[in-house]
Amino acid sequence: TMLIALDENQQRIIAYKADKKLHYFCQECSEQLSLRQGKVRRPHFAHKAGSNCEAAHCNKTEWHYEWQELFGLEYAERVIQAAGIKHIADILLGDTVVEFQHSKITTEDVAERNEFYQQHSLNTVWSRNAPLCSCSSAMCATSLLLWKK
Repeated sequence: TMLIALDENQQRIIAYKADKKLHYFCQECSEQLSLRQGKVRRPHFAHKAGSNCEAAHCNKTEWHYEWQELFGLEYAERVIQAAGIKHIADILLGDTVVEFQHSKITTEDVAERNEFYQQHSLNTVWSRNAPLCSCSSAMCATSLLLWKK
């Protein structure tokens, strides 16, 4: 699931602003996505059944989306591409990628992503199961960004 997709003009669109009458595409694999705007979960995009896209098998939780929103959706789900390989960074802020990890991930997958980002002169910060603080979102976002200064 993803909060952001590409519209027919290759412009990034956030799911809650998307129109069900239009077509949307995955930033990673370019497959057409389904827009889901139900009443139980927040609006999001999803691949159709049988997709081989890496992003199709990444079921993000509300925890994940909340962390992305704290940084700002303009920094969320940014594609980094080189030599035919694409990765969608949870957050890309300047020269730093922030990856939020709430589910199992292999050591090999972490090492591969770190190497990929390092090859592109990007620093990588991993946040694993970090609790959301109880302060206001603006205060949390400000505190989280202090490490970059």
